[in-house]
Amino acid sequence: MFKKVMIASSVLSMVSVLALADATVTPIDVKADTIKFIDNMVANQDKVGGWVVSDRVKKDDQERFRVTFTPLKNQAMKQKDMEDMEGLAFDNKIAYNKDSLKSTSTLSAIPTDVHLRKGEKKIVDDIIKDKVVEITTNYSAKDYKFDGRLKDINETIEGGTIVTKDIEFKGSYNPNDILAQDSSFFVKSIDLTPPQDKLKGEFVSIKDIKISSNSQLDGAKLNLKTHISVASVDAKVMNQVTDVKNLTLDTTIANLDIKSYKELIVLIQDNPTNYIDDPKLFPLLTGLLTAEGISINIDNLSVDKLIVKNQDMGKGKITAKVSLKNDPNLAKMIAMNPLMALSALQVEANIELSQEMFNTLMKDKRAFILGMLPQKKVGDMIVYKIDFKDGKLLINGKELAPPQ
Repeated sequence: MFKKVMIASSVLSMVSVLALADATVTPIDVKADTIKFIDNMVANQDKVGGWVVSDRVKKDDQERFRVTFTPLKNQAMKQKDMEDMEGLAFDNKIAYNKDSLKSTSTLSAIPTDVHLRKGEKKIVDDIIKDKVVEITTNYSAKDYKFDGRLKDINETIEGGTIVTKDIEFKGSYNPNDILAQDSSFFVKSIDLTPPQDKLKGEFVSIKDIKISSNSQLDGAKLNLKTHISVASVDAKVMNQVTDVKNLTLDTTIANLDIKSYKELIVLIQDNPTNYIDDPKLFPLLTGLLTAEGISINIDNLSVDKLIVKNQDMGKGKITAKVSLKNDPNLAKMIAMNPLMALSALQVEANIELSQEMFNTLMKDKRAFILGMLPQKKVGDMIVYKIDFKDGKLLINGKELAPPQ
């Protein structure tokens, strides 16, 4: 049962992010357009599945309804990927004001695929009855801002505990400009302790998760930036210790063509459930990714301390830039054969590994080639500077001949 609740907590985090994503397209006329959005869900749900609306009651400036997840019928998406969520349901209440709304979503049913014993069923029934899992969200059309939070959880289940603190999200949006938006997601802490009479000394503790994204205009180009960081992950599971300190990932998709990007966003917003099947999608993506100057950058992927399954891997850092060589005919070539993109691929990367991380990687037979590559020592770190262009691969300035 404890493991099942942990899985449910992960699903809940995803639902929180989903609510955050929906908020970024909230229009100015909050009440009218929110009602229209729900109306469209109801009108199309028999065709596409997903979150299905039921028991809807509208009254004056408020409404309530239930959403239940059913597997998507869209064949472009793998139904198996979603089947674990089938039956997951939330009861929703929305209160409308002149230029804002407040919504509350409360867990009302767990996925039907989760099989419970008699005692476990009572626990889940109590969680639902006591409204333990509840998300509150506020939207404002006055200043184009939104925020929300998951109610703190402090529950004991079969001798194990689940404690969450300050799971929140916030951001801003401009319904007149789909490029002017930003969003952030925060988790102060998640602490899980299984029943100590069965799993003595085991625990999972995660501190300070931060996820943020924003768009930055640069003339006729757009940069999309994302930040993910976790201050610490401490765990002991099945006598295996995990200890992670200051894990960070910063990425940038740079120099996107604004016109093409707007067309892509509109395509997805107009058809959020079936856009993958839209014949306009691939040409739009191709044009976007072959525009002059575009690159996908890992600005910083680093960790200050990494112990996984009792293996001390020390620290490491990676930066990288991936782009396509500017060629006016590249989009046409990719349209005929997507593999043609490989011929125009350009990569610049810098990899820094501590001696501990290098030693641990070398224990894996799949990483044997790492020891054969030209190395450079900078302080206490092993460095690989990688350049790939025009089919040539340089590592620390030395060209690697292709295998014969």
